[in-house]
Amino acid sequence: MARLTSDQWNSIKTVWEYSPDEPTYSDSAQKACEKHGFMVPSRQSIAKKAKTDHWQRKASLAGINQATHRMADKMVDSDAPHRSEWQQYPPHLLNFNISESN
Repeated sequence: MARLTSDQWNSIKTVWEYSPDEPTYSDSAQKACEKHGFMVPSRQSIAKKAKTDHWQRKASLAGINQATHRMADKMVDSDAPHRSEWQQYPPHLLNFNISESN
Protein backbone atom coordinates (compact mmCIF):
# COMPACT_ATOMS: atom_id res chain seq x y z
CA MET A 1 0.00 0.00 0.00
CA ALA A 2 1.26 3.45 -0.89
CA ARG A 3 1.94 6.00 1.83
CA LEU A 4 -0.74 8.58 2.43
CA THR A 5 0.00 12.19 1.64
CA SER A 6 -0.26 14.85 4.34
CA ASP A 7 -3.53 16.05 2.75
CA GLN A 8 -4.99 12.54 2.98
CA TRP A 9 -3.95 12.23 6.64
CA ASN A 10 -5.43 15.67 7.32
CA SER A 11 -8.76 14.64 5.81
CA ILE A 12 -8.92 11.61 8.14
CA LYS A 13 -7.86 13.76 11.09
CA THR A 14 -10.51 16.38 10.30
CA VAL A 15 -13.29 13.80 10.20
CA TRP A 16 -12.10 12.25 13.47
CA GLU A 17 -11.63 15.56 15.31
CA TYR A 18 -14.72 17.44 14.17
CA SER A 19 -17.42 14.84 13.55
CA PRO A 20 -20.10 15.18 16.25
CA ASP A 21 -20.76 11.44 16.02
CA GLU A 22 -17.24 10.79 17.37
CA PRO A 23 -16.36 8.06 14.85
CA THR A 24 -13.64 5.50 15.41
CA TYR A 25 -10.32 5.83 13.58
CA SER A 26 -11.50 3.27 11.02
CA ASP A 27 -14.86 5.01 10.48
CA SER A 28 -13.12 8.36 10.07
CA ALA A 29 -10.74 6.89 7.50
CA GLN A 30 -13.61 5.23 5.64
CA LYS A 31 -15.55 8.51 5.40
CA ALA A 32 -12.49 10.47 4.28
CA CYS A 33 -11.49 7.80 1.76
CA GLU A 34 -14.98 7.67 0.26
CA LYS A 35 -14.95 11.43 -0.17
CA HIS A 36 -11.42 11.79 -1.55
CA GLY A 37 -10.86 8.41 -3.24
CA PHE A 38 -7.82 6.87 -1.56
CA MET A 39 -7.19 3.52 0.12
CA VAL A 40 -8.15 3.09 3.77
CA PRO A 41 -5.09 2.66 6.01
CA SER A 42 -5.13 0.17 8.87
CA ARG A 43 -6.59 1.12 12.23
CA GLN A 44 -3.15 0.63 13.77
CA SER A 45 -1.56 3.08 11.31
CA ILE A 46 -4.20 5.68 12.06
CA ALA A 47 -3.88 5.20 15.83
CA LYS A 48 -0.09 5.58 15.58
CA LYS A 49 -0.43 8.77 13.49
CA ALA A 50 -3.06 10.17 15.89
CA LYS A 51 -0.83 9.54 18.90
CA THR A 52 2.27 10.96 17.18
CA ASP A 53 0.45 14.09 16.00
CA HIS A 54 -1.62 14.53 19.20
CA TRP A 55 -5.08 14.44 17.62
CA GLN A 56 -7.83 15.84 19.86
CA ARG A 57 -11.61 15.84 19.52
CA LYS A 58 -12.93 19.32 18.73
CA ALA A 59 -16.61 18.79 18.03
CA SER A 60 -18.92 21.56 19.17
CA LEU A 61 -21.49 21.04 21.88
CA ALA A 62 -24.26 21.86 19.40
CA GLY A 63 -22.96 19.20 17.02
CA ILE A 64 -22.74 16.62 19.78
CA ASN A 65 -26.31 17.50 20.80
CA GLN A 66 -27.53 17.00 17.23
CA ALA A 67 -25.73 13.67 16.97
CA THR A 68 -27.29 12.54 20.23
CA HIS A 69 -30.73 13.44 18.94
CA ARG A 70 -30.09 11.50 15.71
CA MET A 71 -29.06 8.42 17.70
CA ALA A 72 -32.11 8.73 19.98
CA ASP A 73 -34.41 9.14 16.97
CA LYS A 74 -33.01 5.96 15.43
CA MET A 75 -33.69 4.09 18.67
CA VAL A 76 -37.25 5.41 18.95
CA ASP A 77 -38.01 4.82 15.28
CA SER A 78 -36.86 1.22 15.48
CA ASP A 79 -38.99 0.62 18.60
CA ALA A 80 -42.15 2.30 17.28
CA PRO A 81 -43.30 0.73 14.02
CA HIS A 82 -46.73 2.45 14.29
CA ARG A 83 -45.37 5.96 14.41
CA SER A 84 -47.09 6.76 11.10
CA GLU A 85 -50.46 6.40 12.87
CA TRP A 86 -49.73 9.61 14.79
CA GLN A 87 -48.98 11.46 11.59
CA GLN A 88 -52.58 11.17 10.41
CA TYR A 89 -53.80 13.56 13.14
CA PRO A 90 -53.55 17.35 12.86
CA PRO A 91 -50.68 18.74 14.98
CA HIS A 92 -53.01 20.76 17.25
CA LEU A 93 -54.65 17.51 18.44
CA LEU A 94 -51.30 16.10 19.51
CA ASN A 95 -50.42 18.95 21.89
CA PHE A 96 -51.20 17.53 25.29
CA ASN A 97 -51.44 19.74 28.36
CA ILE A 98 -50.58 17.58 31.33
CA SER A 99 -50.46 20.27 33.99
CA GLU A 100 -52.24 19.68 37.28
CA SER A 101 -54.98 22.14 38.09
CA ASN A 102 -55.20 22.04 41.91
